[in-house]
Amino acid sequence: MKKYDELVERYIRKMKTNELSENSVATYEQTFRLFRDFMVERGYDEPTPAAVLDFKDDGDRSITTRAMYMNHLRLLSRFGEALGYVPFYTEEADTPRKKLSQARQKPYEHVLTEEDMVALITADRPAKGRRTAVWLREQAEVALMVQSGLRNLELRTLRPCDLDWDSGVIVPNKTKGGKIRAVAFPSAAQKAVKRYLDSGFRPTGVPDDAPLFGTVSESGEWRGMERQELSARVYKFTKSILGEEKACRAHAARHCYASVLLEHGVDMQYISETMGHSSVATTKIYAARFSVNAPAASVASVFDSVTA
Repeated sequence: MKKYDELVERYIRKMKTNELSENSVATYEQTFRLFRDFMVERGYDEPTPAAVLDFKDDGDRSITTRAMYMNHLRLLSRFGEALGYVPFYTEEADTPRKKLSQARQKPYEHVLTEEDMVALITADRPAKGRRTAVWLREQAEVALMVQSGLRNLELRTLRPCDLDWDSGVIVPNKTKGGKIRAVAFPSAAQKAVKRYLDSGFRPTGVPDDAPLFGTVSESGEWRGMERQELSARVYKFTKSILGEEKACRAHAARHCYASVLLEHGVDMQYISETMGHSSVATTKIYAARFSVNAPAASVASVFDSVTA
């Protein structure tokens, strides 16, 4: 694996020399790290076409995520080939353009219901074969998305010091557009976070101003998550509880927050503010997908209360 590490180091150095954004470099680094970990786990001593194909088929990643990983590895292989390294990427690993295009255009066809939300946050044991501490981390992440409406970025950068346990409020450390806002921290979400912290997955020595969720690196340091990591974990957890048909990723889990509030007649302006939307018009776009029954149900509840 020494040659692979050397190649990755040289490629990343080239990317930084070309002044690519920090986010772009970090995304490539994540791909190369995930591929390396996969090779070690599967017993590959060096990158090969077979290793790339196995990595492509591993896990429950979306088509677009797999295509991104393959593109990163293809570029790394070509870069190495020009320097005399043995190429390890073949066209067999490419995602067909038509299939990728269809995946990108595929609409989100379902929204988690209130019943689904309850099932996710009240599940009390991990699926068979899952480490309890890892499972509790995923449950806490999902609980904060469906009950607090946090975005992927907001959850990844959330710190223990951002949580007000007594008031039941969270003030995200980083938000879209840098807008300061407070979101709810309901008791069920608090319980999920406490179970995660009590599991010991997050080392006790990690300071409160470090990311709440993360993992311990090979060097023993606590590091935060990449966007794709979080979304993949949300998918894995929701699939383990709700099944493949209702499994969803991070952004869809956040939609559940708005869906439940709309079903209970909460004012759309308030929902818009707590979700951090720039305009209520954005919330209305989402609301059209959430539930066609919500407006009728709200009207019915008014007349039911009057005539009861």
